[in-house]
Amino acid sequence: AARFAGAGIAMGFGAIGSSLGIAYVSAMACRTVADFPSASARVKTAYFIGSATAQSPSVFSLIIALILLIRG
Repeated sequence: AARFAGAGIAMGFGAIGSSLGIAYVSAMACRTVADFPSASARVKTAYFIGSATAQSPSVFSLIIALILLIRG
């Protein structure tokens, strides 16, 4: 039972952190495009890189959760 709780906690914290990171990156991208419409192509590239970077903790927490469930 402890491994299920540990896996749930790992996924919960990983998802919270990632969602906050993606929300911040999205807000800054929208603000920048609104202020500087001519820079939208560069902002889009930076947004995709920032989103991928912000999602990496959720992938790591998924791997840890699976390890806890399989090996636990």
